[in-house]
Amino acid sequence: MSVDQELYPLGHSATELGRLELQAKLFEDPLLIHLAQEAESCLEIGSGIGSNWPSLQRANSTLRYEGIDLSETAVTKANSIHGGGRANFSVASATSLPFRPCAFDLVVSKLVLWSMGPAWKTALREAYRVLRPGGLFYAFEPYDQGVVFEPARPAFREVLEHWGQAASLNGIDLCLGPKVPEELILAGFKNVQTFFFPVLAPASDPERFQAICDNLGKFYLGESSREFLKDLNPRTLLKASEELLAAPHGLVMDAFFVTVGEKCLDSVD
Repeated sequence: MSVDQELYPLGHSATELGRLELQAKLFEDPLLIHLAQEAESCLEIGSGIGSNWPSLQRANSTLRYEGIDLSETAVTKANSIHGGGRANFSVASATSLPFRPCAFDLVVSKLVLWSMGPAWKTALREAYRVLRPGGLFYAFEPYDQGVVFEPARPAFREVLEHWGQAASLNGIDLCLGPKVPEELILAGFKNVQTFFFPVLAPASDPERFQAICDNLGKFYLGESSREFLKDLNPRTLLKASEELLAAPHGLVMDAFFVTVGEKCLDSVD
C-alpha cells in the first residue's frame, strides 16, 4: 500500500465524514476552547471537513478562522457545511503554508500530525513561521498504547497492534502524541507544555461508553481501514467487532496527548 503522507489516510467517504463530525464533539478539549477565546485569528492545519470550527466559533464569535487541507473533497465539504462568515477553508499544504509570517495568534493541529509521516516536523516549523511573536501552537495527537479496556478485549487489541504495524510501514505514527513536545522545542518554541488527555468512560455511563467504542470500531475496523487489515485473520476481525458490540462493562479509554508551545516574543522571521 502506498499512502500520500500529507493526505488523510482514511479518506473522506460519507461514513468517515460522519465519524469525524461525531469525534470532534467527543474529543472537545476545554483548553483549546480557552485558547480560542483569547485569540483574534486562528489557523487550523488539516482541517478536514471543518468539524472543529463550530466549537471554536461558539467559544469566540469574533474569531477569524482559516482552515487548510490537501483534500479538495474535504475542503469543498467544509465550505458547504461551515464556510462563510468568519471561516474560510482552502486547499493548501501544512508544509508550505500560503500565509505571510506572523499572520495568526493561534495555530491548531488536531489529530493531523500522526498521519503525515516525516512531514509533520516541517509542519511545526511552518506553524512557527506564520505565528505572531507570543502566538501559540496547539497539537492534539494520539497515543494508541493508551487505549484501554477493562476487562480486556484481546481480539481488538490484536487489531490495534496489526493496524499500527501496517500503518508504520507508511510512516504513520499512532503513538505520536508524546513525541511532539521535543520537536516543538527544536522548532524554536518556548514554554512547551504537554498533557495526557484520556477520553474515559465507565460502564455506569453507557451512552458515553458506547460512543467511545463506536468511534474506535469505525476508525480501526471500518471500511476505510481495510487496507491496513487485509492480512489479518477474518475471525479476529469478527471477534473484535463482537467485543466492541458487547454490553458495556468495566471501562474503556482512548488516549491522546495535548501539547502547547509559544513562539518567542523576540523571534525574527
